[in-house]
Amino acid sequence: MKAKKITLLLLLACLLGCAAGSVKPLLDQPDFKAENQPIRTLRILLITDDSYRKDEIEKWISRCSNLLEVQVGIRLEIGDWYRITWEKELSDIFRTHIRIAADSWSKRETFDVAVAPVYFVHRIDGRKLLLGAVDTFFWRYIFVKELDPNILIHELFHAFLLSADHSDDWIMRAERSPYGIEWYWLTSEQRKEVLRNKWRDFNVMPVTGQEEEQKSKEGRFYNALGSIYLQRREFNHAVVLLTQSLEIDPTFAPTYNNLAWLLATADEATFHNGKEAVRLALKACELSNWKNPGYLDTLAAAYARAGDFDRAIQWQAKALEGMKSLENDPERTLEPIKPYDHDKTSELRRRLNLYRMHKPWPPN
Repeated sequence: MKAKKITLLLLLACLLGCAAGSVKPLLDQPDFKAENQPIRTLRILLITDDSYRKDEIEKWISRCSNLLEVQVGIRLEIGDWYRITWEKELSDIFRTHIRIAADSWSKRETFDVAVAPVYFVHRIDGRKLLLGAVDTFFWRYIFVKELDPNILIHELFHAFLLSADHSDDWIMRAERSPYGIEWYWLTSEQRKEVLRNKWRDFNVMPVTGQEEEQKSKEGRFYNALGSIYLQRREFNHAVVLLTQSLEIDPTFAPTYNNLAWLLATADEATFHNGKEAVRLALKACELSNWKNPGYLDTLAAAYARAGDFDRAIQWQAKALEGMKSLENDPERTLEPIKPYDHDKTSELRRRLNLYRMHKPWPPN
């Protein structure tokens, strides 16, 4: 019994010591409250797949809002709801983020943060299951698996702690706290950084690395987003985003390939430009050392659209020779979202037959 009491006292002392390292003891101090002013209201776009009831979500957001406001003067307000039907994205957090970015792109000026409570399944290193995630591009697209304030607040603070990642204690722990679920507090140093970034513009990608690294990350985001619109055959949006990707990062092969594919094969003839498609496809092949058979397929389609069927036949034959499954695609890590499927060699053969008949793909 005595040993049990000692253990409880030690645990209590540990918890009190930890509390001293967080902002919780400071919440009622006038100076602390004054630093939180003025209040910033974050406009939330709530994305739901009906995993949770509306009243459950509203109660959860309200609880999180109260916890944020007392610490840093940030309030949450649901401005709009969007119902989503997921496809194959829920096992790949990159795809889920790009999917909701694409779905909400036209209304991006009307909200600050998009929140999706959904039961996604994503593992790190094949072992650890994620409970929540925020994109590392704009830090505004958030997924949470449970309606747990700890998870949402953690991801929201990531959107303001741009120079840090995780810590060993309190809300920014990389894992759920072993001390219980009510572990909602920042450290004093973390709070200072949140306050510095409190009024950041969520439509601007924050600078978080070296210039070249930043360009690469931003270029890949716009390429992935443009690829979604290419898949949806929304070519106007796709052209704008893919062009923007190249302007930001002119060294990213997948963007050259995707834009070349659009100009060579779009369903709408007004987008066809064989000469430009050839230039872009050649650049994609050069940047990938001519090792990606998917890019050779695009080059062949571009030559066919430009009317050079001899070269179209030549490169389509090479694409067929080098075709591999997506699992072994040398550019797979660079192209998490593909606007077309290079696995289907039967489609490549069909295009080759068209080129032999001096017809582009798709035929005019």
